[in-house]
Amino acid sequence: MPALQGGVDYAHDSGFYLGSWASNVSWPKEGDAGAAYSSGGSLEIDVYGGYKTELAKTGITLDVGALQYYYPGRSAPGVAKLNTTELYLSASYGWLQAKYSQVVSNDAWGFGKTASTGKADGTWYGELNATIPVGELAKSPSLTGVTVIAHVGRQDFSGSGNSIADYTDYKLGLQKSFDNGVNVGGFWTTTNADKAAWSYDGQNIGRSTGTLYVQKTF
Repeated sequence: MPALQGGVDYAHDSGFYLGSWASNVSWPKEGDAGAAYSSGGSLEIDVYGGYKTELAKTGITLDVGALQYYYPGRSAPGVAKLNTTELYLSASYGWLQAKYSQVVSNDAWGFGKTASTGKADGTWYGELNATIPVGELAKSPSLTGVTVIAHVGRQDFSGSGNSIADYTDYKLGLQKSFDNGVNVGGFWTTTNADKAAWSYDGQNIGRSTGTLYVQKTF
């Protein structure tokens, strides 16, 4: 499904920042298999804020903050809420990043306290990311602005009965950046997610997939 996405960020010289990002989504509604919403569920809004600083001129950047995932609408009866609150900490050096995020809300993306499962607070996600500037490293004019994107992450759900949703995910992509602020790229993602936990309206959303995108930075 094509997605329209956009975001706004503000960063202060002190290191504090705020931002928001939004995208259309399509959570199943009542009457569909795996229904998450009675109404709504067609928009994701992320709001975040934190503090970023370099660690004693080592080239290592630390970033600590909070992130709220919000999906407007009315949840289907008996389903844990999709709205999720996380705290995160990351460390970056050059084109490498390690990040840890932990859920502090009772529910996490539809997993949480129901008649048969426990609260999902304490759910965590760890990830390693690399944004490799191929053109810069190769010192080749023909590869100027070309970047390889690589990622591996592990999601672990807390709460009795929620571990069925645990998974490891991978991403590999390529991006070309132009001087006018336009980025064009694509990436492939896959997971080992259990189909029983991550199937909505008959679709396995944990399966391998490819994405193409065009971005404009203003």
